Amino acid sequence: MLCRQFARMKKAGVRPSTWLANHVALCELVLPSVPLHAVVASQGSWSTVSAELEQLMSHSSLGKQIFNMAGLAVNAHAYNTKITELLTTCVDAGFSDDSVATFKQEAEEAADAFKACWATQNPDKHRHPPNNNSH
Repeated sequence: MLCRQFARMKKAGVRPSTWLANHVALCELVLPSVPLHAVVASQGSWSTVSAELEQLMSHSSLGKQIFNMAGLAVNAHAYNTKITELLTTCVDAGFSDDSVATFKQEAEEAADAFKACWATQNPDKHRHPPNNNSH
């Protein structure tokens, strides 16, 4: 019932954070209280509560529905951080053959992990994240 009500309100334009603020007491009936309150208190600083988000999303369909976009944002941030670190290593090494080979391998692994996470969080959508490269 909460999932349907959340979906209706989201479709009507109500932000998930607004819905959650108005229904946190009800959500506590089906979601673990400690991670729920940690995520609410984070006020959108998702990377600081990534473990709690994972707990909530894996706990129930309601948690997954409410926090799906936050989970994707955390994973996208982690992917971006990894690519930046790999690129920095390449620059620091003067783009040596070894650093470029490591970059290629680890960047591909990071991309695969991101795609797997996206597919897990969006099983009813396309198999790959949307392409945001608009040329």
